[in-house]
Amino acid sequence: MTQNNVYSTQESECEEKTLHEFSQQMDFFEELADFFLKIMTEVNQGKDSPHTYDHQDMAVIFLTVKNFRSLTCLQNTIKFGYYSESLMILRSVYESVHLCEYIMKNPDTAKMWWKCKRIPHSKVVKELLIPEAMQKMYGVLCDYTHSNVSSFIRDMSLESDFLSVQMSPVYRKKTAYFSIILQLLLTVVALKHYYEYFQKYSFIDFNSSHKETFEKMQDKYSNFMDEWFLYQEKTKKTEII
Repeated sequence: MTQNNVYSTQESECEEKTLHEFSQQMDFFEELADFFLKIMTEVNQGKDSPHTYDHQDMAVIFLTVKNFRSLTCLQNTIKFGYYSESLMILRSVYESVHLCEYIMKNPDTAKMWWKCKRIPHSKVVKELLIPEAMQKMYGVLCDYTHSNVSSFIRDMSLESDFLSVQMSPVYRKKTAYFSIILQLLLTVVALKHYYEYFQKYSFIDFNSSHKETFEKMQDKYSNFMDEWFLYQEKTKKTEII
């Protein structure tokens, strides 16, 4: 069997197991993405708004679109078992989501951003008072991103008498679950920021249909999070991410 066939076989196995366990969560991401596209269309049309795009508006648009592109890519990387790669992408999205929120609260920083002046993540964290739990989550994502021992060990095969680097993907339920939950979390946060920001300037008509849809999505998201916390309690002594 060629290396490409090995990859294909392992990807198929990961996909089958992932969809069996997490089809509802992955379908929910598609709902969120569809809602975002609907809202983005309204923003692009500038519905009933005398407001013109400024540096801040464009920064919010560019960062949010970038985030949704990355979050959409995760549907395949998670499904096919590329967890380290998925969590590297999630780290980038995490930083971009909070940078977007920072620019929303500090309009003058948008001009700095457009001039390619770096806004340190540490400054963003301090300004936004990001909860400790979220910062710990960021630490896990950094572990996967940096070339340190812990990031390599997660991709080692421990099934033989010696350590070997695992080239093709292998399904790991808890890591898949963590990746999916974080994908949903960042998607909901990004969508909420985008929606509320442009609604404030009347780019979006905050009608009852939008409100009802968004509230239902938030309720569904809360249910998925409750299930994740229960799963964590059951497995925290038997599995690692």
